[in-house]
Amino acid sequence: MWISGVKAVSHATGLSSLLAKRHAGVRILMFHEVGGEDYSTREFERQITYVRDRYDLVSIDEALEALATNQRHSPPKLLLTFDDGLRNHFQEVYPVLVRLVVPAVFYVCPGLIERQQWLWNHDARARIEALAPEARRRFTDEAGAPDGTPLATIEWLKLLPAPRRRDVTARLQELTPEFTPTAAQHQRFDLMSWAELLSLDPRLVTVGSHTLTHPILTGLEPEEAFKEVRASRDWLEDRLKRPVQHFCFPNGLTSPAVTASLNGIYRSAVTTVQRIARHGDDPMALPRLSAAKQLERLSWRLHRPTP
Repeated sequence: MWISGVKAVSHATGLSSLLAKRHAGVRILMFHEVGGEDYSTREFERQITYVRDRYDLVSIDEALEALATNQRHSPPKLLLTFDDGLRNHFQEVYPVLVRLVVPAVFYVCPGLIERQQWLWNHDARARIEALAPEARRRFTDEAGAPDGTPLATIEWLKLLPAPRRRDVTARLQELTPEFTPTAAQHQRFDLMSWAELLSLDPRLVTVGSHTLTHPILTGLEPEEAFKEVRASRDWLEDRLKRPVQHFCFPNGLTSPAVTASLNGIYRSAVTTVQRIARHGDDPMALPRLSAAKQLERLSWRLHRPTP
């Protein structure tokens, strides 16, 4: 409660934006779902208006140019990134970007767009939540998953080797043959179509690769990981008719071998390491800051000291 009060006061007094100017580097903000009850489009637009008025909102190419120099910029530079290629990015986010004339990056999975298939973790989470409590316990016991919430089970699944994860999620689908997404789940997890993706103004939205099908790359054999990395770029370039030069690691997870496989294919790649990007950072492993669902928390996150 005390920390929440400090964040609110720091935001209300302007201390957060003042302190932010002391930290050199580029802030790369990471978003996922936007819209719905817990993170309304109205709150999202309020946040983007706030950062637009206090930061220099730049494209990813401008962010890379800024990181190539060791200069402090005033106002500080900030890049918006959106993971997963969700339809709510098209329906809720894109109109705000157009109204406010703000650039961003959308990282998408062309293999899933082609099939209009949810990310595996979104599908698994919704199916686990659909199980009755006793059936859920039997599933986690059978899978060897630790006790916990559906979200905790998903985090456990992310750490499994890909073949084992596929077996577990296939079993989950067998246990939920009549699963039907709710309207709220469709709003959260449906993906953009190719037509929607193609309609985005390239002067505002840079499209980047998030692999073909959103596997955790560190759990794949090298050949399969390389296919996910390379083929996703080729597929996007073929459909969009423009270069695709930027990449996002699913779940932010990478390894030296996976990162090295991007060289010569992409100009940059982003992780989920939580700090401000600085001069000297590897452009193939850039850190980001998670967005927040409340403006006061977001403004605090943008100024807090980072390693």
